Amino acid sequence: MNFIKRVTDGAAFLDTVNSEWKINPLSTDIGNQRVCALAQVKGVIYKDALQKTGISLDDAVRYGFQSGARFAVIYRLEYFVLSIVWKCYALTHPRHRTFKRVTT
Repeated sequence: MNFIKRVTDGAAFLDTVNSEWKINPLSTDIGNQRVCALAQVKGVIYKDALQKTGISLDDAVRYGFQSGARFAVIYRLEYFVLSIVWKCYALTHPRHRTFKRVTT
């Protein structure tokens, strides 16, 4: 799977929800329901953020908000890579970056 495409698609989706969205690239961790990209944007834990945005689990995978892997070792690796790509996205797109502290 192309991680960069998934994250850019996810960012484009977030733009349709709220063009002023921001994430903290220092704390973003896709494997953590409190500081993953979607949770930061919506201000709630991940499962509640899914409900607020109305996206399906398949779309969450397609948008880089969660792993689509079926094996523990692979999904951990995928979360790690997705976290790095989201961090890089925020660092290279200043309008979507904040350094506001996110509590876990």
